Amino acid sequence: MALIERYNPVLAPHGIRLTALFKGQKGLALTRMGVADRVGSRKVDVLIEKRGSGRAPDTEGFGVVGGIHAKVSLAERVSDDIPASRIMMEEGMLSVLSTLDAHSDTSDQVFRRHMISHSGVSDHPEMTPSGAVW
Repeated sequence: MALIERYNPVLAPHGIRLTALFKGQKGLALTRMGVADRVGSRKVDVLIEKRGSGRAPDTEGFGVVGGIHAKVSLAERVSDDIPASRIMMEEGMLSVLSTLDAHSDTSDQVFRRHMISHSGVSDHPEMTPSGAVW
């Protein structure tokens, strides 16, 4: 993934690494986070680990500190990953959004219109950029 190739060299000096999670690895990653029983295995795409801290350190001493939800659009993020993100944050994990969405304006007005058009009703007013929890 381009995200990992771009940021791992920048994060490595700080003892942080990103790892792409493929089908067979996602369940183990969620178990290491302590959320496997509450978060579906398709909800996290990249594991964030830190050497010497975090949960369930591996043999190299990297513990889990969070995950990245890599999505194509903001609409997909809002409708699909908000519950998983909240669970992760309740457990003290980082929950980061990475999107390629270049067509959406991030103003509140456009964001709300985008949510309404994709979900039928905007029942998440707290999910606007000015009051975002993600």
